[in-house]
Amino acid sequence: PCLQFKMQIPSRCMEEQKHIVDELNCIVKIKEQRQQELQLLDNLIKFQFILISMVNMLPLSAICSN
Repeated sequence: PCLQFKMQIPSRCMEEQKHIVDELNCIVKIKEQRQQELQLLDNLIKFQFILISMVNMLPLSAICSN
């Protein structure tokens, strides 16, 4: 059986609609920036792992000198 729900959608003036759109656009921009930030952090972690792996392959004499 198909369920039907009745919902009233409030009428908004154009100014209020524009304000809502601006807020939603701001939220989308913040979300995109956070995704980019996570990608950069992921790249940093990968780079650090590679760097640590490379350092572990070096002989101790190449790292420390007395």
